[in-house]
Amino acid sequence: MNNLVLTEAGRIIGTSCFCRSRWEKFSDCGEIVSVYLLPECTGMGYGRKLIEFAENELIKLGFDRMLLWVLEENCNARHFYEHLGYMNSGEVLDDNIGGKALREIMYIKTAVRE
Repeated sequence: MNNLVLTEAGRIIGTSCFCRSRWEKFSDCGEIVSVYLLPECTGMGYGRKLIEFAENELIKLGFDRMLLWVLEENCNARHFYEHLGYMNSGEVLDDNIGGKALREIMYIKTAVRE
């Protein structure tokens, strides 16, 4: 697991985690496991920077495709990932977190090599 920490003026404002896919079915993909930003830091390009850095590192590790999971009800995140070129794969994961039934959707992107 690889972790990124984004700081500004010595304060942690965001994190991201990436690795080889944790799912056997997608073992040929890199996975962006998480992206978190402080709420006051959204909409400022930091999320894009975290994603792009993680993607570039996954490409260096030899992955041609990257995936991530996003909560179905998180429309803002889904739009963000779609804007960055991720596409809904049709794969879903039903989960229960804190007693609440949740559905995650897998998004996938093919790497663009320069």
